[in-house]
Amino acid sequence: MRLLWDCLKPYKLPVFALLLFLIIQSACEILLPTLVADLINQGIQKADTDFIEKTGMNMLLAAITAMVCSLASGLISARISTRISADLRQQIFFKVQEFSSNEMDLFGVSSLITRTTNDITRIQTFLLYLLKMGILTPLMMLSGIIMAVFTSGKLSLVLIITLPVMSLVIAWILASMMGYYRSMQAQFDLLNLVLRENLTGIRVIRAFKQTRHEMERFQGVNGEYTRLSIHTQQLIGILMPAVTILMNITTIAVMFFGSRLVMNATMDVGSLVAYVQYITQILLSVMMTSMLFMMYPRLITSLTRIITVLETRSSIVDGSRSEARIHTGIVEFNHVSFTFPQAEEAVLKDVSFTAYPNQMTAIIGSTGSGKSTIAKLLLRFYDVTAGQILIDGVDIRDYTLHNLREKIGYVPQQAVLFSNTIAGNLRFGKKNASGEELLKAAGIAQATEFIQAKEAGLDTPIAQGGTNVSGGQKQRLAIARAVIKKPAVYLLDDSFSALDYKTDRAVRQALKSETKDAALIVIAQRISTIIQADRIVVLNEGEVADAGNHEELMERCGIYQEIFRSQFQQEGLL
Repeated sequence: MRLLWDCLKPYKLPVFALLLFLIIQSACEILLPTLVADLINQGIQKADTDFIEKTGMNMLLAAITAMVCSLASGLISARISTRISADLRQQIFFKVQEFSSNEMDLFGVSSLITRTTNDITRIQTFLLYLLKMGILTPLMMLSGIIMAVFTSGKLSLVLIITLPVMSLVIAWILASMMGYYRSMQAQFDLLNLVLRENLTGIRVIRAFKQTRHEMERFQGVNGEYTRLSIHTQQLIGILMPAVTILMNITTIAVMFFGSRLVMNATMDVGSLVAYVQYITQILLSVMMTSMLFMMYPRLITSLTRIITVLETRSSIVDGSRSEARIHTGIVEFNHVSFTFPQAEEAVLKDVSFTAYPNQMTAIIGSTGSGKSTIAKLLLRFYDVTAGQILIDGVDIRDYTLHNLREKIGYVPQQAVLFSNTIAGNLRFGKKNASGEELLKAAGIAQATEFIQAKEAGLDTPIAQGGTNVSGGQKQRLAIARAVIKKPAVYLLDDSFSALDYKTDRAVRQALKSETKDAALIVIAQRISTIIQADRIVVLNEGEVADAGNHEELMERCGIYQEIFRSQFQQEGLL
């Protein structure tokens, strides 16, 4: 609840205004039964027309004032709760931007989406009720009890019995609901995960005729979520009738004992009518409070999940040397070892090599040898377990993340495009790039032809995930996006896999002339892509097996020879 309190601090003035409106509303609603009692006792019984008219006008004024205050408090509470939920969403979004790949793996994308949407919406709903009913109902209950005791102390003995009983029933049901809500949120994350995987992988699922399997998988997860929901709703279904029954029993008891007091002339009719209204207001306040308490277990679950994200610190700490800048782009891996969190074996073991400007340094190896991990470490998606990675002689952990990544032109293994235009995607590399610069970068990436073939050219919309362009076109646009940055280090992680040999060669030749003043690190599966590299680093099971140019490796590196023979025999070139 401390998080909610901190969120409310910037809204002190609106909360003060809300409190004022609710106090006035509560006073007006408590005043109405008193006016009714006076109307019956003095106006109707004595047939005093002037008193009836005067009391009636006072009742109308109190009712209108209560209505206006209710509308004003509703508007204020809605604005506050909406603003706070927007602030929380922003905090979560900004926090996630700081996370390293380690934290992203820890939470999972589906869970983070659920926390940012579903959990924060639940907090917003609770806040709306809390600001309205959480303040009003205690005021109504307290003033109702005071007025009830003041009107008849004897009848108030009924409340001494019913209120504790109602409180115990509500507490027992809420305690039972807490565990179910925790399980429901975890199951909702899983439901979101299955749905997300199914929608993003729908083509693969259909191609492998796994639609029925996915349906059964979804039914299993959805069935478990439904089971938990049913148990929770059953508890809610018990709560409301139980509270209603206790309310009705209390009202009957008040009417029974109150009528006896009226018959004994120790209480007048107007006071009994007013007392029944006080009791009704007290019990309605209890019922509304119970509704608030019903939401409380889910709120605590959601708050815990939000706080967990906000209090999680990124394992990647920003460098302290803001003045450090990358100039020449000399990249040095110095006895680097790395083990993924929770993993038993190291992915990289004592890896050392140096990439120089105006040279192409290639990294090749079998699947699982740790090639892509090198890219992740260089970008500080993860930090090395042992050793150092240096750029221009400075440990990359000393650079600020902004300065480090600003000077690296990264092309990922799976090209990612965003729902924007082609120009918008290319400008991810350089915000203020001109159309001429965009076309030049596209030309280097051999993307000009297919861009100009489109009716809108650079303004052609790209669908979510780049589904309206081919794999090769996505890779070329990703390369152009990196080129337009003019970085000190180009890092291409298997970025030619979707290109045909002709386009592959053309892109490499264009890149060679473009990257004269920059270090070019190419991670590749195909030897044909890196055969002209100045230096080739061969990885085997996370270790450097050998390093040299193509001719040197063909003479002395058995692993490289094996990769060469297998690939070129497959292509029919040997």
